[in-house]
Amino acid sequence: MDNFYLNEIVAEIAPVIRGRLITRISMDGTDLRLDFGGSRLGLVARLAGDDPALFLASERSGKTTAKRSGVDAERTVSGSGYRFLLQLRSKLVGAGLTSIDKDPYDRVVRITLRPTDESATPGSEVSLILILTGRSVNALLTGTSGLIEIALKEAGPIQIGSPPPPPRIVALDPSALPEIADQALTPDDILGSYFRSGSSPFGKLYQMEFLFRCSSSSPSLALRSLLEDLFIRKRKPIIYTSVLLDHLVEGALNLEPVRRPATAERTSATEIGSPAGVPSPGSDLILSCIELATAEGLARYEFASFSKAAEIYSEAIATAKSWRERHRRLSSALEGRLKKLRAARRSIESDLARFSDAAKLKRSGDLLLANLSTARTEHGVAIVKDYYDAGEPFIEIEIPKDQTLQQAAADYYQRSQKATRAIKTLGPRAKEIGKQISRTEELLASLQQQPDIKRIEEVEASSGFRRDAGPGLRSRTSTAGRGAPAGRRKSSRGQRVGIGRRFLSSDGYEIVVGRNDAENDAITFKVAGSLDVWLHAADYPGSHVVVRNPSRRPVPQRSIVEAARIAAFYSQARRQGKAAVNYTQKKFVSKAPKAKPGLVRLSSFKTLLVEPTIPSALDQSNEEF
Repeated sequence: MDNFYLNEIVAEIAPVIRGRLITRISMDGTDLRLDFGGSRLGLVARLAGDDPALFLASERSGKTTAKRSGVDAERTVSGSGYRFLLQLRSKLVGAGLTSIDKDPYDRVVRITLRPTDESATPGSEVSLILILTGRSVNALLTGTSGLIEIALKEAGPIQIGSPPPPPRIVALDPSALPEIADQALTPDDILGSYFRSGSSPFGKLYQMEFLFRCSSSSPSLALRSLLEDLFIRKRKPIIYTSVLLDHLVEGALNLEPVRRPATAERTSATEIGSPAGVPSPGSDLILSCIELATAEGLARYEFASFSKAAEIYSEAIATAKSWRERHRRLSSALEGRLKKLRAARRSIESDLARFSDAAKLKRSGDLLLANLSTARTEHGVAIVKDYYDAGEPFIEIEIPKDQTLQQAAADYYQRSQKATRAIKTLGPRAKEIGKQISRTEELLASLQQQPDIKRIEEVEASSGFRRDAGPGLRSRTSTAGRGAPAGRRKSSRGQRVGIGRRFLSSDGYEIVVGRNDAENDAITFKVAGSLDVWLHAADYPGSHVVVRNPSRRPVPQRSIVEAARIAAFYSQARRQGKAAVNYTQKKFVSKAPKAKPGLVRLSSFKTLLVEPTIPSALDQSNEEF
């Protein structure tokens, strides 16, 4: 919100709130809200460094705030913000607002209030000063002495007990406008004099507008036209955007643009999307109090109220930031998945190379048996005649020193059979992972362009990632907690952070493995859903294993077998050649009263006989995805 627009906001809302009593003070993130008695009126000061704003909240904002009121909303406030809020409440609730003013050429709003307990004392007013410049200090309260008593961010010259910063002095005389057009000034001369000095009231928005106007007129005339728009002509609340506002602001269907965006056609309200993509605040989502030549081609909305336009703009900004954050997280999630898949492919390729000598192993076994009566053994090798070679040369075959030729041959046959089975299994897995890599690369490439709302939703649906509460993303198999502050994150069904080892099956299903009895209990009764597949080694102590099934469709048998092999590996049956593993849906798993952690009973289950091992194609990682 620029300096001149903020002038209009304060002038508009001052008559509405002057003389009213503050009945409630609240904060939601960086939004400080003062509510006044006798109506649903509320003054919102957005204290964000990248989007400072001030407006009267309408009934639509009141409903939104009500959903996040009280403790739930205040959980989003930082520690210093919460302390500031408590002090404001103790000093200002019940106070009457006597005036609200703005520094002429700076985004500093000064609200004067008279506490009820001192209302009979002349000069007993206190001041709430909102510094909406995006600087380090953005809100402070001065007492009756005129000195700062509390500050939201204390830094630099702003100290408790010191005077508040005085209004900035700007040497700007609008009456000198006619002389400006008669001067032969260059753009650099004007930028240095009007836009780049420390006392300039113009922000980046008007600097860009001036340079754009220079393309069609002389620099002096471009500056004159800009100053006339700001100081002489009547200002009006305007929002420029590359997409229609009903794509960004809930309930904005009754808003019709004066001019539609040149690059987008209107779509139905239920089909959010636009070829123009997600607007960037400041470039193709702009709040202005004058008509901007730089915004040609954008949709243009005009409002009857500066406060209403500011409120709608703030909601649009929040939505645009949310979509961009979803785009960033989705790209990051796809990059993480691609990294895991590529690591799995490298592991499979390594195993395929290691098992590619199945024929050679069988040949060694054949030759050992064919040379039982003639072979010589010395220093761990058997010297045998190679009957597969036409010349029948003598070759050396390694054998363990403690084995006979028959035992060594049996070992070579066993290794050959294992390699053959591995190749049959790993080949299809390599092909499947290759397809997943190609698909993930395609999805990631589609996000490398300008963020687009419709494209983000399509990639979320295609990739299996979905939107979390707020702007975040989580996988269908994610266990990321949400909604609680750092250090106090709560758990919910299917959402626990840092619990268990984690694997990704060949079919893309998350496999969670408990590390101890406490984690076994948590995985089974706090993470697993009723249709998730639960596994445990039969008749042996071991880890609880869960195959997450958010799609609620039957889990592929290949993923169940892979999870069973993992369950056998993380049990006391690990050293068995084959181990039995029981599996069932989690809804058939229960816990007896007062049972020790990790002890459960099954009302129905099936059993698999598997080799205890971690399948080589699986990505072994304890990181969440």
